[in-house]
Amino acid sequence: MSATTSSSLAGLIPHELMSGVLQQSMGDQANLLDICNVQQGFVAYKFAELNNLAAVSVTEGAALTPSTVTPESVRIVATPQEVPAIQITNLAMETQEVDWINLSGALGKALGDRANALVCATFDDTFGTAGVREVAASTDGGGNPAAMDIQTLELALEIAEGNNKLSKSFGTPGQLAFVLHPAQVSALRAAVRASSNYISREDILATFPALSGNGVAFGYYGVPVISSAGVATSTFVNAAGSGTELQTGVQLAAGNTRKGALVAIDNSIGFVLQKAPNIRMEESCLIGTGGMNAVAAMVGGAARVSHQLVCVQSA
Repeated sequence: MSATTSSSLAGLIPHELMSGVLQQSMGDQANLLDICNVQQGFVAYKFAELNNLAAVSVTEGAALTPSTVTPESVRIVATPQEVPAIQITNLAMETQEVDWINLSGALGKALGDRANALVCATFDDTFGTAGVREVAASTDGGGNPAAMDIQTLELALEIAEGNNKLSKSFGTPGQLAFVLHPAQVSALRAAVRASSNYISREDILATFPALSGNGVAFGYYGVPVISSAGVATSTFVNAAGSGTELQTGVQLAAGNTRKGALVAIDNSIGFVLQKAPNIRMEESCLIGTGGMNAVAAMVGGAARVSHQLVCVQSA
């Protein structure tokens, strides 16, 4: 059987290979899809949370009294996310000056960064019909944002363990993760170094072993601290909808904050991904010598899908 030939190098590069490299390289260190409830194969998907179930004592032989259960649901509609087309001329391809593997990796990183940004954009959202938001904040005595510190982690964990709107703990033990901006993580490292015994502190050594190590800086009492540049900076927010708010100083009243989060893994955030990110090649006659447009894209979207999230704010 004769080998297939092509008039340009582009025809020799399988899209599958490029897409595979793209998917392997996704992320800004962190791959935040690891902490999400990811549903693939859908353009729209509805997530539901049963947050009002409780057990009570009953009398043997007494008639059952049913209760009404009303799920709080969130419908996520995936939308196209693309990297602007990269034009590759026939001249470049014929002189073999295109590094296809590195190009695929760079495109994958761009899509990974976009996925992380979609996830992080949910951290200060409200949830449910009551518009609930729980907040732990590092603040000073004047209500301004202060640097991230260990006390702020403790306040967020206190909320997750039951000091929250529902008075219930988030998820199951060992299923929590912090996602913080690299500057917040750096401030935490500085706070740890300032302690007298930081080299041997067991509280900052252990991490959740079943979670991917992508972006994990360290662990705090078994809770991984993930560093992601996708964490946004914007005007401060306070608790909403009867959500709990705890702060190290005075309640925030001014300034911009970096908005990380403490999330329940697989429970806090839903991500709908219509199919795996991919690269497509389109012939173009707009380039002088002719050529190809390389387009990397995915169809996805993210949203909060439960109460099990604490917005963690700091300078």
